[in-house]
Amino acid sequence: MMEIVEAARLTVSSCQNLFKHRRWNCSSIRQAGTTPDLYTGTREQAMVYALSSAALVYTLARACAAGTTPQCGCAPLPRGRSPAGFHWGGCGDNTRHAVRIARRVTDRHEKKRYRKRNSVNYRRGRDMPGRDMIEESMNHGIRLLYGRDPHDDTTSQLVALANLHNNKIGRRASTKSVTTQCKCHGVSGSCNVKTCWKAVSSDFEGSVGQALLGHYARSVEIRELPKGRAKSHPDDVTELVYVTRSPDYCIRDDRTGSLGTSGRECNETAVDSSGCGRMCCGRGYRSRVVEHIYRCHCKHIWCCRVKCKTCTELQTINTCI
Repeated sequence: MMEIVEAARLTVSSCQNLFKHRRWNCSSIRQAGTTPDLYTGTREQAMVYALSSAALVYTLARACAAGTTPQCGCAPLPRGRSPAGFHWGGCGDNTRHAVRIARRVTDRHEKKRYRKRNSVNYRRGRDMPGRDMIEESMNHGIRLLYGRDPHDDTTSQLVALANLHNNKIGRRASTKSVTTQCKCHGVSGSCNVKTCWKAVSSDFEGSVGQALLGHYARSVEIRELPKGRAKSHPDDVTELVYVTRSPDYCIRDDRTGSLGTSGRECNETAVDSSGCGRMCCGRGYRSRVVEHIYRCHCKHIWCCRVKCKTCTELQTINTCI
């Protein structure tokens, strides 16, 4: 299913762009499931799960409207004439069908983990050479750092519960990005008749990604399973949820999945997360000046030539120690 592949690509590119100026820059997403920052129930795992679910809804909805998948078609048109006086028509993005398929794809495994006790195994890629030894070392570190066994039944259920909830938040973010798009019909470009349809935002990262980044900043920690006959997700929580508190990602630590910030570029004058003070965690930074040569002041010369000057610019590059 090509939509799943496209959703994976969209998730990776969006995540790395959204976090490129932060200590955790989503560089570990390509090893998701084998690095502790993305399988122990951290805030970062919550963001990746929500973003991937949102991306799957997004790509499926657009594929339905484009007719590239035989499983669905255009979204049903709203009934009647709109209050603004235009006609509903065209081929809208089918978010309802997309949500149904995305839920089936992303939630099936997590529901099994949540409902079935004493049978959850966090390990991925068990056929990899030396994988058992690597994971046992990681798990020992997790027990030391967090006082929690990653294979503990309650922990595995909590992570599955968090994943289900975060998947739902991601799907909801995509459906909330739907806007009304219109096309005019008439003589010489006039708008005598306007036809409109519902479509997801054309800017996934700017709309859905930024919305989920806000959820990430307001994420909530869950410590125990709901009492009684629990639902598959905490409905009373409208933000992302996490189980394990994240490290500060300042120094490299394979036990937590932290790659550290040594060698990362930073902005000497910025006060946000990209600033050298925060990015380098107080360790300081090195500066070097590089010469950038580029073409400039280009002019078009009739008929078929472009003439440019060569310009140089000195740039200061700061990297964390």
